[in-house]
Amino acid sequence: MNGSDLKVLRKKLGLSQEELGELVGLSKNTIYNYENSGVVPKSKIPIFKKIFKENNVDSNSELRSISEKEALDVIEKILLHEKELMKYENFYLWVKSLRTDERNKTLKEVLKNRLDNLD
Repeated sequence: MNGSDLKVLRKKLGLSQEELGELVGLSKNTIYNYENSGVVPKSKIPIFKKIFKENNVDSNSELRSISEKEALDVIEKILLHEKELMKYENFYLWVKSLRTDERNKTLKEVLKNRLDNLD
C-alpha cells in the first residue's frame, strides 16, 4: 500500500484525512503526508488494512495494477477524441497551462482514476 492507494481507500470510505487519522490515532497532517509523499510506513499498513476490512473496503482489490494493453486502450480512446476535446476552449487552455511533467502526472492520475471506476 502506498500513499495513492491510501487516498483512494480513504475516499471510498467517505472519510476526511482528519477522520481517518482519528480512527488510527494519527494526525490529519500525518495522513496528508502519507498520501502526498506516496510512502506509508510498513508498520502502519496493517492498521489501515484492518480499518478498511472492518468497513468492508477490500484493500486488495483496489490495489490492482493495469496491464500495458489496458493502459494503451485508454490512451487510444483519449487520442481518438482529441480533436473533439480540443474544441472546448477551457480544456485546451488548461492543457497548455501545464508544464510537461505536470501534464504527464495529471494524465496518469486521470487514467488511474478512470480505470478504477471501470470496475
